[in-house]
Amino acid sequence: MYEATTRGRTATGLVSSRAGSRVVLLATSVLPEFRGKEVAARLIGGVLDELRMQGKSATATCPSTAAFVNAHPKYADVPDPAFPQSRSRAWALNTRPKGPRRRPPAHCRPCRSPRR
Repeated sequence: MYEATTRGRTATGLVSSRAGSRVVLLATSVLPEFRGKEVAARLIGGVLDELRMQGKSATATCPSTAAFVNAHPKYADVPDPAFPQSRSRAWALNTRPKGPRRRPPAHCRPCRSPRR
């Protein structure tokens, strides 16, 4: 797990797993008070820089990490060419319904009455 701290507090974390010379970047989490301050972007960039220096490749299964890599061409050499991102992520991108989101049916909405 990679972590970034701000003023002595953990602000964000990136969960990873190693598979030989490849690192799978699984999930990114940012504490609410640090959201919108680019701490996750700095952490992801630092992790990718470190992996590059170590000669390792990465597979991004985390949507935030995959979006970061896609938005920053300077990291194009870090993703593993055989496994650049998880199949489930690629599947999710290709199967997401197009157009505006539909509201769920009335019976799926949360009940506003107190529990019995």
